[in-house]
Order: sequence, then C-alpha cells, then structure tokens
Amino acid sequence: MYTQRNPILVYCIDRECRNCFFSSSSSHSSYHQNKQVARITQILFFVLQRTMPSNKNSQVYLTGSFAAIGGLLFGYDTGVISGVLTMSDFLLAFGGTSSLARGSLPSSVAGSIVGIMLVGCFLGALIAGPSGDQLSRKYSIVLFSLIFIVSAVLQTGSYNLFMLLLSRLVAGKEISIVN
Repeated sequence: MYTQRNPILVYCIDRECRNCFFSSSSSHSSYHQNKQVARITQILFFVLQRTMPSNKNSQVYLTGSFAAIGGLLFGYDTGVISGVLTMSDFLLAFGGTSSLARGSLPSSVAGSIVGIMLVGCFLGALIAGPSGDQLSRKYSIVLFSLIFIVSAVLQTGSYNLFMLLLSRLVAGKEISIVN
C-alpha cells in the first residue's frame, strides 16, 4: 500500500487514492482501512451470490450473513476506537489543547468512550429477545442494521462528547441485537 521514498513523506501507490504525497498520517491509513473493509464486503456478497441457490434458502443464508457481519462490526469498531483515541485531531476536538499536549485524553473520558458501547451491548441483549418475537428475527436484523448505519454516521460526524457517547451507546445496542 505504501512505499517509502524519503524519510519525511510516504507516497501512496493506490491508483484511486486522491491523497498522494500525504504524510504518514493516521487519517490516510484509516482511508485505506475503510477501503479494505468495503472490498471485503463486496467479495463476501459476490461469493454469496455465486454460492446461494435460487430457492427460499437464499433468504436464510443472507440473513445469516447479516448476523455474521454484526460480529465483524463489533470487532472492527472495538479495534478502530483504540487508534482514533490517539489521533491529534480527535484529541483536539474532544480533549482540548491540554490533551493534545499530553498526547491522550483523560482516562475518564477515554474509558467512557470505549465503555459506553459495552453498556449499549448489555441493553441490546435485553431488547433482542422481545424485538425478535415482535418483528421476527429476520426483520429485526435488517431494521437494527439500518439503525447501526445511522449511528455509525453520527459517530463519524460527532462534534462534541455527548453526541459521540450517545451514538456509541446506540451502536452498541444495535450490534448486540443483530448478533
């Protein structure tokens, strides 16, 4: 993905990348990580289309695939937040200049950002059974997957700590229900 040509700049060799001559920043590597997840999802759906029979069992395989993607999302989100907590732009936005100078958020804020998702998972586990009974498991997976997408967009666009914590709480709840 990257090639080192001099000690200061890292040049991206991805042809579709518009951020060439970018320094080795974490936002540029996040761009490529998100691109890899999109490619993996495309490959998964391609394989599913080729291997699924055309009868009613295809709905079962597709619903099972969405449930498996829920587990993937939980692990991916848990892994990504550790890198995001150390980004300089994130530190400046959510911790101020003192956090930027220190290089980390206060432990109470960082712990709240990481742990609020697990609180959402607990709440989602309580809601998963009744929602599956009322909506059916298939429709509840689809509905809560869409709500997770909205919460992921809100996490990305959050501009204050309350918005970030609320969107992570909702994301944890949705991931727990989908699983």
